[in-house]
Amino acid sequence: MKFFKGTIAALMGILAISAAIAGGHGIEIRDPWIREAPPVTKVLAAYMTLENHSDQPLTITDSSSPAFERVEIHKSEMHAGMARMKHQKNLEIPPHGRVELKPGGYHLMLMGRKHPLHAGDKVEITLGFSDGTRMTATAEVRKGMPGKHGDMDHSKHGMKH
Repeated sequence: MKFFKGTIAALMGILAISAAIAGGHGIEIRDPWIREAPPVTKVLAAYMTLENHSDQPLTITDSSSPAFERVEIHKSEMHAGMARMKHQKNLEIPPHGRVELKPGGYHLMLMGRKHPLHAGDKVEITLGFSDGTRMTATAEVRKGMPGKHGDMDHSKHGMKH
């Protein structure tokens, strides 16, 4: 039974990726996710990898989500030893290139959360491109950061109780 469920999940993932490429004029959206935050938090961030399989640069000019009042492209950067976020008017994905939206770099700022979101929830995010096309991805809300360090408890590092 586990094999069957795994096979079905893999096939659904392949279909989703194929649809993402076909619907976005060569853009592939991989692993869209949102970090879970306390219910009182009105601003969250979304991350994903964007791959351009076309011969032309593709530029994201706007974004939206029914779960938030506003979505903007931002970039985190260090300036004089201070971390700052800077609003980006657009984001270009070079031909046959990749742009990673990740913590500490480019990301989508999701502002004005309309209802609480919990780990496992799904949120639609629509990206608008300079050629007028729009592409919607479904981002999963996750606890912490994905990958090796996502489930580690850092709350007691360097602290004595």
